[in-house]
Amino acid sequence: MLFMKTKEKIFSAFAISIAMMSTAYADFNFMENLKAPEMYFTPEAVEIYRAASRGDNDKIKRHIIEGTRIESKGPQNPGKSLHQITLLSYAVGINNAKAIETLITLGANPTYMPTARQDNTFTFAIMRKNVEGLKTIFKHYPAQKLTDKEKSKHLFASVGYGCYNCI
Repeated sequence: MLFMKTKEKIFSAFAISIAMMSTAYADFNFMENLKAPEMYFTPEAVEIYRAASRGDNDKIKRHIIEGTRIESKGPQNPGKSLHQITLLSYAVGINNAKAIETLITLGANPTYMPTARQDNTFTFAIMRKNVEGLKTIFKHYPAQKLTDKEKSKHLFASVGYGCYNCI
C-alpha cells in the first residue's frame, strides 16, 4: 500500500511538472536576446547590477539600505504576456560570472520566483540551455541548499526543455 501511495505521488509530481512546462513557460521566449539592463530594471536596480559586475559590495549594500532589493525584478509593467526576471537571472542570461557571484554573496537567492506564475533563476538558465550559467550558480549556491522538491523540479525542467547537459 505504501508503494502505491509513493507511486501516485511521483506520477502526480510528474504530471504537474509537465503541465507547468507546457503553460507557464510557453510564452517565456522574449529573453532569447537580452537587451541592456535599463530595458528591464529601475535605475536603482541597474546600479546594483553594475556594481555587482564590478564586485562593488559597498555600493550594493548602500542601495539595499536605501531600499532597493537585491531581488529586484523587471520589467516593471510586464503585462500578462511578458515575464519578469531578477537581476540574478539577467546576470545568468548574459553569463556575467562576477555579477552572479556578487549577487549571491550579498543575498540574491536563485530559487526566488519573480511572480507566482513564473519560475526561478535555475529554470531560466535551463530554459536557455545555459550550462555555464548553472555551473556558476552552483559554484556560489551549492546544491545542498536546495530542497529535494526543488532538485526534482529542475530535473523535470531540464528534460522538458531538452537540456540534458543541465542535469
